[in-house]
Amino acid sequence: MIKITQEQIKDIAQELFTQIDRPKDEIVAYFAKFAKGLSDIDPVWVKDVEVKELEVHKDILTFLDDVLTIQVTPHLNLLEVLITEGYLKHFQKKYCPQGPIVFHDRTIVAYDESKAIKERVFVETSYSTTGKDQADLVEIYIQRPREYDKDHTCPALYIADPYFMDCNEIAFKPQSLHGIDEVLAEPVKDFQLKSWSKKVDRRPLKDPVDKLEEVVEHRWKTVNPALERYVAKGFALIYYAGRGAFYSQGFNLTGSVEELDAVDATLRWIDGSGSAYYDLEAEEQVLPSWSNGSVIMTGKSYLGTLAIGTATYSKSPALKGIIPEAGISSWYDYYRYNNLVVAPQGFPGEDIDILSWFCESFLLNPSNATHKRKERFFELFKQMTHDMDRGSGHYNEFWDERNYLNNGSKVTVPMLIIHGTNDWNVKISHLFKFLKATKDTPSCRNFVIHRGKHIYIQPANNFNLLDLVDRWLDYYFFGLGQRPLENGQGYVQHSYDPNKWELVNFDNRLTQLAYSKEEKVLNWTEELPKDTLKREEAFESRVHFDSAADWEKQVLAENSPLSAHFLSQTLDKDLHIHGDLILNIKAKISPNKGAISCLLVDKGRSKIVDERTNKTGKSNRVALKTDLAESTFVLEREAKDYHVITRGWMNVETPTKGPDQDGYADYSIDMVPTDYTIPSGHQLLLIVCGNDFLYTLHPKENRSYHIRTDSMTLSLDLLK
Repeated sequence: MIKITQEQIKDIAQELFTQIDRPKDEIVAYFAKFAKGLSDIDPVWVKDVEVKELEVHKDILTFLDDVLTIQVTPHLNLLEVLITEGYLKHFQKKYCPQGPIVFHDRTIVAYDESKAIKERVFVETSYSTTGKDQADLVEIYIQRPREYDKDHTCPALYIADPYFMDCNEIAFKPQSLHGIDEVLAEPVKDFQLKSWSKKVDRRPLKDPVDKLEEVVEHRWKTVNPALERYVAKGFALIYYAGRGAFYSQGFNLTGSVEELDAVDATLRWIDGSGSAYYDLEAEEQVLPSWSNGSVIMTGKSYLGTLAIGTATYSKSPALKGIIPEAGISSWYDYYRYNNLVVAPQGFPGEDIDILSWFCESFLLNPSNATHKRKERFFELFKQMTHDMDRGSGHYNEFWDERNYLNNGSKVTVPMLIIHGTNDWNVKISHLFKFLKATKDTPSCRNFVIHRGKHIYIQPANNFNLLDLVDRWLDYYFFGLGQRPLENGQGYVQHSYDPNKWELVNFDNRLTQLAYSKEEKVLNWTEELPKDTLKREEAFESRVHFDSAADWEKQVLAENSPLSAHFLSQTLDKDLHIHGDLILNIKAKISPNKGAISCLLVDKGRSKIVDERTNKTGKSNRVALKTDLAESTFVLEREAKDYHVITRGWMNVETPTKGPDQDGYADYSIDMVPTDYTIPSGHQLLLIVCGNDFLYTLHPKENRSYHIRTDSMTLSLDLLK
């Protein structure tokens, strides 16, 4: 690492102006001319140069140093723009080999990501999943700056990506998916995946080879172009393809301990306790001589999930932090909820077995997919289908192994979690539950909550996420600058203003309680009233609807026969929900099968931040050669009377307390935790209904529901 001081500023001045002692006005004129040559960048930043000319500086080098910090684009300062435009080639040649390069406590973009070294190595895991006595070798791909000399090293961002080497599209064909009708079966107890792998010792170490094998792999793909920025900053990128991938050995079963071990194998290689090879025969051992021993994991969806899971599993000192985006903290909560099959949005027939098949890319490689190997995978696939128990939807030991919340207290690294409130694929409950599970760890827990769906928000111009990530990485990789956020802090995008972001603290919450004192009315209370009269509401659940959207429209309608509605008084101040929402209710269902569901609704005609982003038509440079197409969050086009804030589901056969003498059982339905601000002048609407046709399986028969409203309570976590 090299920090820019007056010595480097002298070199910059010499290269730009051919001499050091230029008057201020000549430097200002130089940059004004430079700005005119940048056809794709607004020259408004030149005014900042002119302002700095009026300020007092010790000497001309101090002035130039100050000017080079000016932000020219959303993601590049003036020094970085000069580098990307090719004005400082001698500077790069002299200092990049010693990098990363630090300017005012920030690493800067200075390396050509388009010329990076790309190599493939096979890291050794701790398990054999093939029955052999040697551990599976799994492929990883490394992209790192070419400019480094042999005496200098760099940190790495690690992206564990089971999709990296392509996927089996046939797994998502209609004929491969599960049905979406209720299958009311007894819970599975005879688990079959008991001994599908075995733990084995490391291979005998061999002398490492002193060579570089670069790879030109046609399947290589960058999952998020914003990551190229970090190669340009002098970092390495490591892409995990993993067990069961195109060239890898072994089989991968999603969420298993064996999967986490395979991800962790790369960290063990980095810290020196594991091995890696250029070949599957394990003849050519490779050392990570380019690494400084520091790794931070990142990625979205399944990729972010493996970052979360590895943080709860790994003991490697190489892991310095995680930045998961829309990651899963418990696989059960992705495919199930409260002993029900609950689908990720848009994928009603998918389940965890289908995802495993989808990612087993060795099946696409004729040289790796032998008949015997394919047979063994589909044998494991059938065992997985059995153990996951789609019939009853109950939580069991299969899902418990895949519940990373169990080991939340073991997380010791800092985390910056990014998630959208309108992500109903990976629900935002995964963020809130992980924040709770890690509350007592020494790790620093930070987050960014946006209003989008299952998307990357680096391109969005409403919030400079890249700037926050830059500062976060620089602090936790190198100790540069101040800690960006304190423990429990995060930024939250406002529900009604796409450009308003609040800095909040998850650990600074209070719980508000509501109950139904009068018929169909929600009242706020500090303490439940005593000796209330018994009151009941009744509704039914039907089987047939034109669509899931048609079902929701009918459920939301006033006086709907499909649901019971409870409406609060008009709010006299904003209500900022942040965290858990729990409905306690007594219910009697006939027949006693299926689901009891609930929706929490913001009632009041208004426009909220749209769950989709719009393209602006602009692009922003994030590295030397990489541009990001800019997008923006906006308000919805049309105002609506109702906005669903969140929802929850419960299997009616698994109450918290069995039926009383009148046949009413107690249910505690933890709705999907979320963040949402309901403005003053609006009302809070609670809807209780049967099966949720958007998420739960569809019933085959009509059902009648009776609920005791006198005993109903709704608790909400609010920000203080």
